[in-house]
Amino acid sequence: MESTWASFAPRLGKRWLLLGARVSAVWILSVCLALPIAVIDLSWPSTPQTAEAVKLPPRGSVSYGGSTEQLLALEGAEPENESTERGKGKARHRRRRPAVQLYLRKLFKGQTIANKRRWKRLASEICDWHVFERHSFGAPSKLLIFLTTAGQEQSAGCCGMRSRRNQSVEIDPPLSTQAEDDALDLNGELLKMVQDVQKCEKRKNGTRHPSFCIDAFVSSPLTAAIQTASKATAIVGKDIACKDPHYSETTRTRVTWLLSPLVRERVEGLADVGTELQELLKRLTRFFETVQLERTVVDTGAMAPEQPWWYTNSETQLRDALERTRELFSDTPSSESGEAAAAGVTAEPHEGDAGLAAGSSASSVVAIGYPDILPPSKGSKALKTALDVAEALLLSTVDSGTSTEMPPRESEEEALLRGKILLQSLCKAEQLSTALITTHERFLKVLSRHSTVGSATIKVAMLTCGPVPTLHFLEGLQDISGRGRSNSSSSEDSQESGQSEWS
Repeated sequence: MESTWASFAPRLGKRWLLLGARVSAVWILSVCLALPIAVIDLSWPSTPQTAEAVKLPPRGSVSYGGSTEQLLALEGAEPENESTERGKGKARHRRRRPAVQLYLRKLFKGQTIANKRRWKRLASEICDWHVFERHSFGAPSKLLIFLTTAGQEQSAGCCGMRSRRNQSVEIDPPLSTQAEDDALDLNGELLKMVQDVQKCEKRKNGTRHPSFCIDAFVSSPLTAAIQTASKATAIVGKDIACKDPHYSETTRTRVTWLLSPLVRERVEGLADVGTELQELLKRLTRFFETVQLERTVVDTGAMAPEQPWWYTNSETQLRDALERTRELFSDTPSSESGEAAAAGVTAEPHEGDAGLAAGSSASSVVAIGYPDILPPSKGSKALKTALDVAEALLLSTVDSGTSTEMPPRESEEEALLRGKILLQSLCKAEQLSTALITTHERFLKVLSRHSTVGSATIKVAMLTCGPVPTLHFLEGLQDISGRGRSNSSSSEDSQESGQSEWS
């Protein structure tokens, strides 16, 4: 027996060695083939381009996972004077990235056959819901598209090196220059996903005019989240939003983002502490001038001036607010709930700042960069009312003397309860069908129950609005390494079907 094993072991080792050599040879060959192509174009702009001066290629030619340079094709018309002057002498210095790095990033980021198949499967699942299930009998359902914030500026680690795990010492840090490019890349991914769903709808319904679109846009009030939301929809936001077919849009047209503290990051450090509303709006105006932000429209109705909207509610306060929200939403019609509880939380008009103008319809709507405001849909208006109500209930539990400095750390259970209040608000908006939500990695990790959630990524979920709202994350875009994990307040996880579910 020993002699047999002694003779077999060398052969087994040789086979593994041969397999490793073949795999290494394939990788080396792919890199060698990429180098000659990558060195052809060594140019990299020293200053960022504005979204108004660029336009996506013709519909259907956008490929998922492309770099910013390929995603944004220059428009034939001359850019506006304001866009030409914006950023001169003010924009941050942008490091020149090697062309080899750009090409390899394009080659290996999201271009695999497995990723493309997952995107097609995801679009098919969304199409089936939109065509067959959303109007079916039983509990109503809604489609939620989550965007995670792109990478923030991090503090230096050991020996001057930077690491994603290092906590930033800056309060409410903005996006890094690399993260701004990652956020712009999301334009192509969102457009490709919506186009695939619309093509499927045409095929299954036999219609020439698809109806799938995004009703409402919600964002965390943290600076990096607003930047991500602004750049991720700067080009395609008006194309994927629900609107009147006769509405005449321009290159300045922007959707309205509802700022809601309910989708803020789970508080763990100084980077999760927010900025007071008045200072936040001034900061966003400065960022528009330095090309760190595109033209943006925000609705601050769920936030109050001089209030620490980033406060951390206790578990008892959150459970009480959740019960009160359920009672109020179940007893109060949607048109009356805003007047019942949201009084006193709308922001005052802000005037006099360059590039910042108050909206004419409501004092809480603020436009940055003089955009043309796309009229909100009925679903967006209903969601705004529900979010204002929920935030007013949470704000009523906070003492007037609450410190605006570092709040206590937020536990996973507290973040989960905050997520349940968010789902109650989404279900209350009866006219809402689809929503695009810009949030953060740790908060989405609590909602999706997966161990890994990356930055600048898209996750899609179905919200079933029964007596207790239930969230099902679709399998199409889950991380391969992600595994469902149990929680005391969750329902049974449908791991066998590849979905994450909780209520």
